[in-house]
Amino acid sequence: MSDSPSDAGDVGVDTEHEHHESDTPEPRPDERQTAPQGPYTTGQVTTGFVVALVGMAVVFGVPILLTLS
Repeated sequence: MSDSPSDAGDVGVDTEHEHHESDTPEPRPDERQTAPQGPYTTGQVTTGFVVALVGMAVVFGVPILLTLS
């Protein structure tokens, strides 16, 4: 007999899709994995909120004003 996957002893064995714990190498401990996320200051949050409000006013307000004119 041959050692091919079609042997009776290999029935049901899927050699093409074997499962491994991880195919990626372990990261080195001195390498950063993600960008650091620092806390936002109150000023940064306020600026972001104002920019978001102005953006929404432009996106929704201009079409409404053009429709009413």
